[in-house]
Amino acid sequence: MLPDTATAGSLGARLELLKRAGRIIDSVVDGSSMEPAIARGTRIRIRAQTELPPDGTVVAVLAPGGVVTHRLVCRGRLPWNQRFVLTQGDGAMLCDPPANVGLLVGPVTMWSVGGDYCDIPERSRSARAMQWRAWLWRVLVRTAFVIHPVAANLLVRWSLRGRVEPVQWPS
Repeated sequence: MLPDTATAGSLGARLELLKRAGRIIDSVVDGSSMEPAIARGTRIRIRAQTELPPDGTVVAVLAPGGVVTHRLVCRGRLPWNQRFVLTQGDGAMLCDPPANVGLLVGPVTMWSVGGDYCDIPERSRSARAMQWRAWLWRVLVRTAFVIHPVAANLLVRWSLRGRVEPVQWPS
């Protein structure tokens, strides 16, 4: 686990070391944004890695409030967005703001509720993220993301009425 008292720079350096070593990080899910696939209180294992996992993979991302575990919606493939990814919780109606790939810890490989670890389940058809409004929102944000990550960030921040931290854009 990463200490809460560390500075952003030292966290970034530690994260890079964990990624290069391919370390497995044990954590506990604190929120409900991935329900019903991953419930609050579930123990998870995150494989720190430098390569990007495929779309649809549950990943851990370093965010201003801690580590967020959401599903990878898409990764940038164009010169202006290739350093960013979009994520969304299975139980969330809206996508997250674009995150820099440097903040991506890695895929969540396993989960445990009763002590035995097993593979991460696929997105449930009953998940909120599968509803038509969430699908339409995801299409809009992905389209904005292809245009430019800043456009997607503005769209997400507008929809959340500014209740999210602004994305740190690399200079």
